[in-house]
Amino acid sequence: MSRWWWAAALMVCACQPKGADTDDTDAADDTDAADDTGDPGLSYTFGAFLEPPEGRVLHGIGQWNQGNDNFLSALDDMGATAVMPASELTFISLGLDNDEGRGWDWALDALETALANGDFDGRIPSLSLALRGEHLSGDDYVEGYGIDELVATSDEYDDRIQAYIDVVIAYGQPVFLRIGGEFNGFWNGYEAGMYPLAYRKIVQMFRDSGADNVAFVWCYEPAAPGNFAQVDGDGNPLWFPGNDVIDWYGIDVFHLNDFAGDGAKPNRTEAFLAMALEAGKPVVVAESTARDSTITDDPDLAAAYWDEWFSHYFAWLGEHEHIKAFHYINVDWTGLGHYGEAGWGQADMTVNPALMELFVEEISGEQYLHLAEIDKLNGY
Repeated sequence: MSRWWWAAALMVCACQPKGADTDDTDAADDTDAADDTGDPGLSYTFGAFLEPPEGRVLHGIGQWNQGNDNFLSALDDMGATAVMPASELTFISLGLDNDEGRGWDWALDALETALANGDFDGRIPSLSLALRGEHLSGDDYVEGYGIDELVATSDEYDDRIQAYIDVVIAYGQPVFLRIGGEFNGFWNGYEAGMYPLAYRKIVQMFRDSGADNVAFVWCYEPAAPGNFAQVDGDGNPLWFPGNDVIDWYGIDVFHLNDFAGDGAKPNRTEAFLAMALEAGKPVVVAESTARDSTITDDPDLAAAYWDEWFSHYFAWLGEHEHIKAFHYINVDWTGLGHYGEAGWGQADMTVNPALMELFVEEISGEQYLHLAEIDKLNGY
């Protein structure tokens, strides 16, 4: 079963804003305090919950079971169990219609069961709570719609939010949580000005419930407009919920030109990363995949595949010391309905053992933190 709990196989998926905490003194104070948290023998740049020690980057995997199984099996076959991933993505949409069959009740129960049964095998669940509903026809995506305004201004979804919170608290182990990931992407249908209020409300509900095992993530995607830090005429943020409710900034990258070269998208990416650094927050690459690759089993093409996307990706990670975690989604997108129809490629590295060797060689570097060292994360 896919970690997308609402579908068995197919899915679809600047200036600093007024009121943001950007004081350099405060950021320095936070860094100093980080030296006293977690393992006393370790130092943490920002002191964020689940942050790796200085100079380390957490390695995680995606949400598709088949691709994950291929990847984990390949590591085992290669004798590379030392680089097993430390985190795993999983998704749920708050507005799922129970009349659609696999609706909200089914999805929440599936998540609760997976957490209780240890389906993540010790990896940190990287949860994503989408503030939208989906109309489904069979297994295929038909229409999505945002519900962030209803979350922000009414109690219509409060019972669902509380039930979700209760599941997370009962799990009792650390989790990452993206609230309304890719917040200003048109594909989500969120409302400028409403989304940050919905985000804040959900975080406050977690805090009021006594949850202390959650790292909250505010996540951007550079195909969306670059107005993540803008405010309206009254000074109210369009999309920014406030650093007091953000533990990590997050970003999703798929195309090479999301993060490399010149152009609008890499420029937006760099602006968002600069905003995170100014705020004194670590960054997680919450989703990434070689979206335009067509990986085959030809060993003679392994170096070309590597140079096409992966070498640029890891170079980009290395150029930004405040990127402290990443997830690579290892899957063949061509068979995943909407994605294949939209031209997403074959990004499952395991079909090409020579490419897998290059990937394992890279993540075997001492800067990467894997499952065996998960207890070194701040506050774990």
